Amino acid sequence: MKCFCFASFEKNIFMVRRLLISLLVLGAVQTAQAQAMLRVTEVMSSGGTPDWFELTNITESPINISGFKMDDNSFNFANAVILQGVSEIAPGERVVFVESATNYLNSFQTFWGSNNLQVGNYSGSGIGLSSGGDGVIIFDASGIEVTRVSFGPATAGKTFYWGYDNVGNFNTSYVGMSNAGLVSALGTLEGQVTYTSTDVAGNWASPGTSIVTCNTLNTYFQDLDNDGYGNVESTTDACIAPNGYVSNFDDCDDNNAVLNAGAIEICNGIDDNCDGESDEYVMSTYYLDADQDGFGNLNEMILSCDLPAGYVLNADDCDDNM
Repeated sequence: MKCFCFASFEKNIFMVRRLLISLLVLGAVQTAQAQAMLRVTEVMSSGGTPDWFELTNITESPINISGFKMDDNSFNFANAVILQGVSEIAPGERVVFVESATNYLNSFQTFWGSNNLQVGNYSGSGIGLSSGGDGVIIFDASGIEVTRVSFGPATAGKTFYWGYDNVGNFNTSYVGMSNAGLVSALGTLEGQVTYTSTDVAGNWASPGTSIVTCNTLNTYFQDLDNDGYGNVESTTDACIAPNGYVSNFDDCDDNNAVLNAGAIEICNGIDDNCDGESDEYVMSTYYLDADQDGFGNLNEMILSCDLPAGYVLNADDCDDNM
């Protein structure tokens, strides 16, 4: 007779608990590391729109910013206000936050002629980016500082920008004295594209691009349909993924967000999951019913998404000629 060993059971439970705790700790560390790689890369403190700043995720992992807050140069969590309208920043993604009580997405995109850009907002008493010089600090939901920058008196209609390396340090070639922001100039600089707004104000900025340098460039693949899967035939090399690009090339139709490597294959004559086959393992088996008695022939079958004429679902006929 086999007995139940409680001591062995208790030991197994202990090991499982240790494993779960280790996984939780590892997850928390990885989350903290990712959050620490979020950087302020651009600020407008005197332009044709309300004040705004840009955040860049310089990691290869998405960063959840739910509950994140910002403050100006008081750099005080007690004074900080919540960031709204954006909950997650994808790897390499640049997002903009505008000082506005309501969502400013459409107005911002019209002003800059930029569509491939997440735009959030923030507002609150005492918050404002002074044209005489100020700062921006980002806190996570628990009040831990993630990143901060400072900048001097504004040049009307032009942003300040900061460049970083791919581990989050200021790149001394692309910051001013004491790491203060530099005033934008038209043109392309290390992947940062500064251009003139489509609005009559003619502001200069680079929303959606920023400077992140590295020793070795990575290849990224365009994701036109924004489904998280890239097109192998459309690539660019950069330190981090530009907006609209991803690190994989698992899309077989970049104009259709429903079709990609993560899709579930359905019976429709289309390669939904981009594995080179259509309707694999999802078609039904139908049996020929030559004598039309409602019972099919086990030896005459086909696979199909739809019931063909002259076929049935069962194979219960022993003589399909009578």
